[in-house]
Amino acid sequence: MKNSGQTNNTEISKFTEYLQYFQKAREATHRDDSAVLSELAAEVEDKAQEAIKCFDKVLKAEPKNKDAWYYKGIALVYLQKLKEAIDCFDKVLKIEPQHKDAWYDKGDIFGMLGKHKQAIECFTKVLTIDPSNTNTWGMKGEAFAHLGKNKEALECFDQVLKIDPTDKSNLNDKAAILTRMGKYEEAMKCCDEALKTDPKYKEAWATKGTVFSSLGEWEESVRCCQKALEIDPDYQAARINQAVVYNGRGIELINVGRYKEAIEFFDKAHEANPDDEWPVRNKQTAMLEAKQKGVSLPRGNQTEVLEFIDKHPSCKLSEIDEQLTGPQLMPLWQLNNELKSLQKDSLIEMEGKLSSFGVNKEIRLRISQKGKEFLASR
Repeated sequence: MKNSGQTNNTEISKFTEYLQYFQKAREATHRDDSAVLSELAAEVEDKAQEAIKCFDKVLKAEPKNKDAWYYKGIALVYLQKLKEAIDCFDKVLKIEPQHKDAWYDKGDIFGMLGKHKQAIECFTKVLTIDPSNTNTWGMKGEAFAHLGKNKEALECFDQVLKIDPTDKSNLNDKAAILTRMGKYEEAMKCCDEALKTDPKYKEAWATKGTVFSSLGEWEESVRCCQKALEIDPDYQAARINQAVVYNGRGIELINVGRYKEAIEFFDKAHEANPDDEWPVRNKQTAMLEAKQKGVSLPRGNQTEVLEFIDKHPSCKLSEIDEQLTGPQLMPLWQLNNELKSLQKDSLIEMEGKLSSFGVNKEIRLRISQKGKEFLASR
């Protein structure tokens, strides 16, 4: 930065300070350095706003200052102003078309925006400048994976592993793609190689859990997810995987009529991932099927269908049987067409059908009330 009449020594000092700050932030983000990111988190937004004002002053004096444009773009990313950030990186690339960091960060933003084809174009530009850039090969592979191009994604991850065979992140990414392709043995080897490099690499434990789940080995899957959670109790991916496994096991148990055990697994799934509605729906399927077949359940479960209705007051009547039962209980599921074309005269008939399917009186009354509300709103 030149010292012109419009930029005094204090401004130069501030400019340098902000460049160094956002260089550190960018590098920590790319390394996924949680310690540094945690240190910066409390102040990064305020710093970004201050930095942009400083960069704008510099750019007023020096419109072709590529560092000011570039780090203004980085600051805008931290403020989630992604399209404005791309504009800044484009300014950099007009000044210096071979600026690989601007191409990389532009590609990274396209990935955040779900524009994976554009991201691949940017990463390809980086790799023409720096063919051994492992981080960019990995990002390009992830972009291909988002597009469902598994073969191309694997080629990118393999490029990384040619340069660094112990790169745990790309070993894990490769394992995820191989799992998607049904190549479970190869996927397991990749997970094990990643864990050999770092036994506390939670991502590889979670992916290994997914591989076991795909093989139907649910106990091993849960064990791997638990390993990941021992390393990081807040690791959401492991909780989600664990919930999927528990939910899948519950469905298997419904299909063989083991309702009490199924309900226990749906409870575990809900505990692991409370945001997922399917374990709740499947649990209600188990309860209703058990009631139909005369299987007694603990008293505490009897009110949960009603509680579910109460928690979803805005659900349409045409969806009520789906919300209550899920796809396993076909008789209620098949009421959808009647519910969608509900007429006043058919409401009583519908209540009779619900009764014949073994739905208890309190639930029938609640659904009936939903029907009356629906008719009144027409």
